[in-house]
Amino acid sequence: MNGEIFWEGEDRDDSGGIFLKDNQLEAIDDLIFNAGPSWALNHYADDILKQEIERLLDSADSTGRSPGLTPVAISHIETVRSLLLEF
Repeated sequence: MNGEIFWEGEDRDDSGGIFLKDNQLEAIDDLIFNAGPSWALNHYADDILKQEIERLLDSADSTGRSPGLTPVAISHIETVRSLLLEF
């Protein structure tokens, strides 16, 4: 089975999605960061988190891969995951 569905609860923080690919299920809660206005000097919620997300994206390499499959470095995923747990 494959598919996805998204939910929004009554509370602002109650939203996310459920993803199913080749019978593998994963539920994801949305995280909301108030980044402030775009003209602010630093409109990101956290500079360290922004830098780690950029490193994660830079590690992407889809060379010779199927469309939709882009591996990234696991170390960057673990770092971003640990930073998100702090929020």
